[in-house]
Amino acid sequence: MFLEYRNWRPPEPIRPAPRISPRGERVLLWIVALNAAMLLLGPLAGTSVVQGLWTLVAG
Repeated sequence: MFLEYRNWRPPEPIRPAPRISPRGERVLLWIVALNAAMLLLGPLAGTSVVQGLWTLVAG
């Protein structure tokens, strides 16, 4: 098999991924914290709503 190197160019260098800004880091931290809080508090809030509706229906 013949390999031709006449038109060979070196590959372009890989650029590093852009860093997130400090403001973006704060926003991302708040989003993660809110999601974690909803993960813990969401089931409790859903249960209390269901219990409240059950109480209204049952009398």
